[in-house]
Amino acid sequence: QTAEYRTLARQVASKANNCPMLEDLGLMEAHDGNWQQAISYFQQVRACYTKRDDILRVTLEEANAWVKLEDKKHALTVLRNALRVISDSPTAELLRQKERELNPPTPTPTTSPAKH
Repeated sequence: QTAEYRTLARQVASKANNCPMLEDLGLMEAHDGNWQQAISYFQQVRACYTKRDDILRVTLEEANAWVKLEDKKHALTVLRNALRVISDSPTAELLRQKERELNPPTPTPTTSPAKH
């Protein structure tokens, strides 16, 4: 019955272009561990929202869902695509931080003095 409710709720939210409701449905799916369904909602919501802060929040939610599916590649793609669009935003640092968390820079090897 829950699935039927969510399907109907998605139809209503989509028809009304109700971005917050779609995001909430995605969060409910994520809470239930339905990561693929949550991603589907988050992708729809990212296209729905127009404010950068909303897009940033949903981008982070989607990236986290990809991580839960153990797919860092998709998570990084989502983050990097968003960074191309909002790279000048003060909040873009959150995306960069998440990107570094998923793909830490490789340490530069240090040379130790030769032992004699």
